[in-house]
Amino acid sequence: MLTKISKRCQFTYFIPLIYLLLYYFRKIGTQTPFISKYYEQANLVEYLKIAPIDIIKNPNFGIVEYFLAKTGISGIQIMIISILFLIVNLVLLNIVLKKLDVKPTKRFFTLIFLAITPIFISSSFFVSAPIVSINLFFISILLKNEYLKVLIEICSLVIWLPVIIVLLPYEYTKKEGVKTLRKILILSIIFLFTYFLSIFPKLLFSSNLDILKLSNFASEFGNLYGYSFIILLLSLIGFILSWFTSKKNFMIHLFFIILFFASLRFPSLTYISIYFISFWASETISFFNKREWELKTLKNMALFIIFCLVLFSTLFYSINLLESKPTFAQANSLMWMNENNYQGIILSSYKNSDMINYFSKNNPFFDKKDRLSLDEANKQAEIIFYSRNILNTTNILDNQKIEYFYIDKDMKNGGIWTNKNHGLLFLLSNSELFEKIYDVEGIEIWRYVHNIS
Repeated sequence: MLTKISKRCQFTYFIPLIYLLLYYFRKIGTQTPFISKYYEQANLVEYLKIAPIDIIKNPNFGIVEYFLAKTGISGIQIMIISILFLIVNLVLLNIVLKKLDVKPTKRFFTLIFLAITPIFISSSFFVSAPIVSINLFFISILLKNEYLKVLIEICSLVIWLPVIIVLLPYEYTKKEGVKTLRKILILSIIFLFTYFLSIFPKLLFSSNLDILKLSNFASEFGNLYGYSFIILLLSLIGFILSWFTSKKNFMIHLFFIILFFASLRFPSLTYISIYFISFWASETISFFNKREWELKTLKNMALFIIFCLVLFSTLFYSINLLESKPTFAQANSLMWMNENNYQGIILSSYKNSDMINYFSKNNPFFDKKDRLSLDEANKQAEIIFYSRNILNTTNILDNQKIEYFYIDKDMKNGGIWTNKNHGLLFLLSNSELFEKIYDVEGIEIWRYVHNIS
């Protein structure tokens, strides 16, 4: 049954994207905000339009943002382009898999799983450099003209360097056969393993150890840009099946294991691993579909349960995506500042920087446009957040020219403080130097009324 569906409905992998478009209509219709990544890119693009930036020295600015700024693309146009890139990505992947003689059922479910993977869906809100780069890589695979192929591959690397992880093995397979592929895979594995050993002591004896927490890579546990836990489980089953049935691909399997764990430390590598994960998840579906069952009802029930779990995971992620920051209340509070002409540097959580810049038209204290100052800004902010010494606090506020404090529920409930008498919260409530100018739905905005020279 699944085979017939996949053959007759080659383009049904657009269904998740069509479903995703409903988010846009809902958000636009209700004027609710998009996800924070959109505002981050929109801010960077707008800044590049008015001020030259060395994009090599500042990693927050990339080729994609530079291109968007130079072409005058902004606002909702960014999301329209991002949707087009995702559609092209699915179409190209389908063609590449067909070229590799992957059966229709596997192709169909690989595309479906990829389209509903959280990091893939979230990429529809901003133009993702990894998606653009991977699209170019797929195009290079399909091209026959060698000169054009090399040019496209170079462009792919310039846009997003980590694509070299898959580009090099592909090139060596094509030119020098399986033996060379094994050599390059072995070298890549040694490199990744050596690097992992070099950072392991830091991971073991620092707060970064929490990268292995489910909340940091699974969408069901709060990560909007990670993996789907259900698809990961399906992929694990497919990976094990593939491991035992295709032992000749041992090096590829080993390489992926290291790549997956590397993606927990370097989230951008998730953009590569999701293609493998989607493929091996489809391997599981294919296995259940081809397997001979004594009771056909049992087979259908197993497939139905899998379908329900995947659907539940997708819907759960959809709700989290719709309710993610910035909320309607946050957007309203910041637009209120702009409308009432409250201008100046605003101190808040680093995570709130993009929405502060976008909605209030003010500069956040954590200014991503100045990458070199972020570390120093973090040190100064920690002193302000946690000190109850009014002299030390006001000295820093005067030196840094901070005029406003933006405090939301998350910051007060463990994000920064644990109780109302903790650090800055105590000073705000007990000093005449600070005036509360906004307090709606748990969002507080305070003004530092001391004259700033």
